[in-house]
Amino acid sequence: MDYTKVPCYDKGDWILRASLYAAGQLMSGKKTDYIHGTMVKYCRLNKWLGHRKCPEYRWSNSGSQNPAENTLFRRPTYWIYNNILKRFGIDPYKGANHDQYRAHFLTLYMNKDWVGALKVMFGYFIRLGFAPSLMEHCLFKPQAFVLLLNIPFPFKLHYLWKPVAWFSRKIFNWRAKRELMIPNSESTTNKITMLPTMKLLGMEMPSDDYIREVYDTYFAHDNESYKLIKSSIKKGLGV
Repeated sequence: MDYTKVPCYDKGDWILRASLYAAGQLMSGKKTDYIHGTMVKYCRLNKWLGHRKCPEYRWSNSGSQNPAENTLFRRPTYWIYNNILKRFGIDPYKGANHDQYRAHFLTLYMNKDWVGALKVMFGYFIRLGFAPSLMEHCLFKPQAFVLLLNIPFPFKLHYLWKPVAWFSRKIFNWRAKRELMIPNSESTTNKITMLPTMKLLGMEMPSDDYIREVYDTYFAHDNESYKLIKSSIKKGLGV
């Protein structure tokens, strides 16, 4: 299948969905060369800066269909584009946020891709702690980086940030327990990347039925792309 022609992969969460698919394949012991290579190209993950959600998603089309929501505080990138950047012909790509990056960290961790991890870390350093979306700061979501901080580096460089990795793990454990108490009917957004992260960290997993419900709820739309992704990650999780 040509994944670039699957409907969901031309939307704003390309990096999230492609990463989840690839993570499921890796957990099942399969290769992900094509989908991973395409994701690297489309999301510019081979760059040291500027990781994006997808090629089609820019600040100019990041607004809401409800005009009342297109304010500086609710849709900042859209407001800034229309009120400032548009005058100069500047239309940046929408960068990845922590939700997309958490999925990307699954593949980095399983591939032991320390070069990719270094690119992510370098980007955060240059952006003074902000995600590529420029809307979220790393200090407010330390749990999102638990896998990134545990990727082994040459010469044991990762020992330099071992205390930070320890703190991130503690916060992740706490957040995971709280998240599992929230009914799937209310929220599954955090769980779709949280569950495979728990699996990779060797944590106790919820029931198979619970896991199935998470992905069946989040990917509820009946289209081929959603079926592809949720089938891959559920198989990877063994349910």
